[in-house]
Amino acid sequence: MKIGLESHPVAVSGSYAESLYELLSRHAPEHEYLLDCNNRDDLDVYHDSGTAPWHGRRGRVPHVVTVRNLGCLRHPELFSRRERRAVLDSYRAAVRGAARLIVPHGGAGRELARLLGIGPERIEVFLPLTVCPPAAEPDAPALDAVRRKYALPDEFLLTVGPPEPRRHLPELLAAMADAGCGRACVVCGRRTPYAERLLARLRTSRAVSRVEFLYEPEPTDLPALFRLAHGFVYLPDASAEAPAAPIVEALRAGLPSLLSDLPLHREAADDAAAYVRPETYDELVEALRRLDGDAGFRRALHGRGLRRAEAFSEEAVVRRLLAIYSAL
Repeated sequence: MKIGLESHPVAVSGSYAESLYELLSRHAPEHEYLLDCNNRDDLDVYHDSGTAPWHGRRGRVPHVVTVRNLGCLRHPELFSRRERRAVLDSYRAAVRGAARLIVPHGGAGRELARLLGIGPERIEVFLPLTVCPPAAEPDAPALDAVRRKYALPDEFLLTVGPPEPRRHLPELLAAMADAGCGRACVVCGRRTPYAERLLARLRTSRAVSRVEFLYEPEPTDLPALFRLAHGFVYLPDASAEAPAAPIVEALRAGLPSLLSDLPLHREAADDAAAYVRPETYDELVEALRRLDGDAGFRRALHGRGLRRAEAFSEEAVVRRLLAIYSAL
């Protein structure tokens, strides 16, 4: 097969399409893969992330779209008229014209069908296809370099995502103190006004030495950050529309994880994580106490995480991708 993969000049190295290109080339070299080929009609399949409608002849090349975020379809009112023309309308055209749509979980598939009237026969539910393939395992020098680069504490719990109320950061920090957790909390995400207000409030509390904000760390450093951490805590509520990619990275690292109890999180981690309702404070304190100090519990989560990560392996991703392409 000759398979086209979306790539734009502005895409950073390590983008979704470039990662798939490297992955497919490595594990299925008998096929031909092309980047930045949106206008070609000699392809057997074209696969992108819905950033632009397919411009080949209608019906000539089957078009696969990975739908990684439904935010712009859910909330078009958040876009200006110009943005709707440039982004939203283009995205809708790309999705509606696709022969197959890859979505992260069943709920997203049902929502996509409702928003755009797409039949279930065109929707493929498979979480591993919506996250980037695994990066190379960082070695000891790479881990040490990342620790020094960000001046990381010796031991810390890691959480990721832009600091905002829907991610329960104040509750996490307070519960860490009440659970007797002696480790710092490292927060990775973009700088937000809420983060600045939260940090100012923390300076006047006992938690000020317990939290470090890493604003937009290098994506290539994330695997090392997960492997340096003592545990992973990810507490967005359902309205935050947080991706599952950080959960998958924690599984690959065998990192004991505490997640908010959401369907997507359970679909990603299955029994390889602990789950909590972050709005139930006593439950959160007890879960953090176990995650931090129960050695047997941590060993169990570590083993389950590594086994669960096999579902997100390069080989599993390639097998499913080629099955979708071949069916078209």
